[in-house]
Amino acid sequence: MKPPSDIDTDIGNSIQNLGSRAQEKFGQAQNVLHEKYGQAQEKIGQAQEKVQEKFGQAQEMVQEKLGQAQEKCSTVAHQVEDYVREKPLNALCMAAGLGLGLTLLVRALTPPPTPRSRAVALLEDIQERLAELTHPALERGAALLDDGAQAVGNRIGSMHVDRQLSRLGRSIKGLFH
Repeated sequence: MKPPSDIDTDIGNSIQNLGSRAQEKFGQAQNVLHEKYGQAQEKIGQAQEKVQEKFGQAQEMVQEKLGQAQEKCSTVAHQVEDYVREKPLNALCMAAGLGLGLTLLVRALTPPPTPRSRAVALLEDIQERLAELTHPALERGAALLDDGAQAVGNRIGSMHVDRQLSRLGRSIKGLFH
């Protein structure tokens, strides 16, 4: 059997050996991690370059197609202008036909009004027309009402004067009786 001091020494050596192996493994893991991080950064950089390259190509293609479309629109506009100058009646008929066709298309694609909405629109129209028809009569009636009120006011005033005169007349008669 070993003495306790030797056991303590063996345990200390084992712990120290274990610690140094752990540090070694930690260092190795750290090295692997740095290596993988570097590889990831490199791949990210490559991906960014590819994305930028593709974006640049797409941008160039869009600019090219936009230029082609502008040229084509300009060409068509000149052709239409020339056609209108050469054959104005035909162009007018075509424009009218196109307008009619678009109107019919829009009308065909628009859902028909519901019976309720048609009834509401009809009632609103009737209300507007009745208001237009009755407006002059209402104005004339209001004017007559004002004239009548004024006449009644004047009559009440004259009745008051008549009463006063009547009282005065009785008083004078009373003096002579």
